[in-house]
Amino acid sequence: MKKLMTALVALCLVGASQAQTIYRCGNAYSDVPCPGFKEVDILPTDGMHSLSGTKRTNVETQRRELFRGIDKAVQPLTGIPAEEMERRRSEARAKSIPRIPVEAVR
Repeated sequence: MKKLMTALVALCLVGASQAQTIYRCGNAYSDVPCPGFKEVDILPTDGMHSLSGTKRTNVETQRRELFRGIDKAVQPLTGIPAEEMERRRSEARAKSIPRIPVEAVR
């Protein structure tokens, strides 16, 4: 149980350390502050409505949240980070989409 709690705390710390600050410098965006910069909030909302605070998600967002939870749960068993599992899943999905040859379109 103690190992599980340690792993969960470590996972939370890793997730928090991956946040990156983006700055707006006039009409350009950068990860390095410039004179007169403004910080930009780049966190995705994942279906959160900004005015009411209620969560309204579509099927794709619900599916992504479900798989994130599964990936985080099996990470201690597989040793594969949740981000890597999500990347592999998106690559497999992209490969499974049938492609129409250009010659068939003409």
